[in-house]
Amino acid sequence: MVVVLKRFGKYVTVGLLAASSYWGMLYILTEYVHIWYMISAVVSTVVTSPLAFALHSLWTWKKNTIGGSITNKVVRLWHNPMLLMKSQLAKYYIVGAGGVLLEWVMLFIYTDFVGVWYMVSAFIAAVIVWVITFILRDRWIMGKQ
Repeated sequence: MVVVLKRFGKYVTVGLLAASSYWGMLYILTEYVHIWYMISAVVSTVVTSPLAFALHSLWTWKKNTIGGSITNKVVRLWHNPMLLMKSQLAKYYIVGAGGVLLEWVMLFIYTDFVGVWYMVSAFIAAVIVWVITFILRDRWIMGKQ
C-alpha cells in the first residue's frame, strides 16, 4: 500500500507539471488568442500529453516503456499495428483518451450548464480523471510492482 501511495504521489506530481502546462496553454489560447475554450482544451491536451507519458514512464513507474532503440521501436510499431495495440504506449494513450474525453465532458457540463468558470471546471475535472487514470494505468498498463 505504501508503494502504491508513493507512486500515486509521483503520478500527481507529474500530473501537476503537465496540468500546469495544459492550464497555461488553455488560458492563453482562450483569453489571448480568442479560441473557444473547448478547442483550446483539445490543442493543449495534444501538446502536453507526450511530456506526461515520458515523465510517468521514466519516473512514476521507472520503466523504459519505449524499450531499446527508440527509432527501432517506432519503426516496428509503425509496421505492425498489432504490436502497437499491445504496447504500453498504446494502452497509455487509450486510457489517456478516455480520461481526456471524460475531462472534456465534465469541463463542458461544469462550465456551460453549472456556470463554473472554465479554469475551475478544468481543475475539478482533472482531479477526478487523475484518480481514475492512475488506477487504470497502475493496474492495466504498468502492472503491479
